[in-house]
Amino acid sequence: MNFIGFADDQAAREQKMPEWIKGWNTRVAVRAVLLDEQDRVALMYIGAYDSYKLPGGGVDEGEFLEVALKRELLEETGCTIKPIVDIGVFLEKVDERKMFQTSFCYLVRVVKKGELMLTDKEISKGFELRWVENIEKAIELISNGKTNQSHDLYIRIRDKNILLAAQKIISQNRDLVLNKE
Repeated sequence: MNFIGFADDQAAREQKMPEWIKGWNTRVAVRAVLLDEQDRVALMYIGAYDSYKLPGGGVDEGEFLEVALKRELLEETGCTIKPIVDIGVFLEKVDERKMFQTSFCYLVRVVKKGELMLTDKEISKGFELRWVENIEKAIELISNGKTNQSHDLYIRIRDKNILLAAQKIISQNRDLVLNKE
């Protein structure tokens, strides 16, 4: 997605974008806390880094968020889904890659399980789908990532906070969220 601009308090006062912003890019993504019929949580295990992440990925140019969410989850988990509720938005500013990423996050439920459609890159990094017994275990696995590569540090803080927000929604709306109908 084309980067149009950035405003903070200083930019607003000066009525111009800061110089440091030149050359930055944006990425829009979708992420999901995916629950199956037993209320287990889907996590993507990345063998090359011995770490976990939530399923999801980039939104294609012109693609609607819900369409991207369904496509990404079908590719990474093999599951067709039904959205339950929007969790929120997570923003990342990645200085070393000069990138802003906006992740739109959802709590969703499996409608049907199928075959994964991983990319060659994902296969080479040892991606595999793992179902963990509950959201608390998912938070623990995400939090205890073994790698300290900067990209994984971003994933760890992003996905942990998405899971914590989903956990709060589930605890406040247990009947709605855990209603499997």
